[in-house]
Amino acid sequence: MKSENEELKRKLDERKALDERQ
Repeated sequence: MKSENEELKRKLDERKALDERQ
């Protein structure tokens, strides 16, 4: 379960970085 949470957090971070870039 911890692994899934970490993956979700990473995806969110990636999306945030993309949003900030645009």
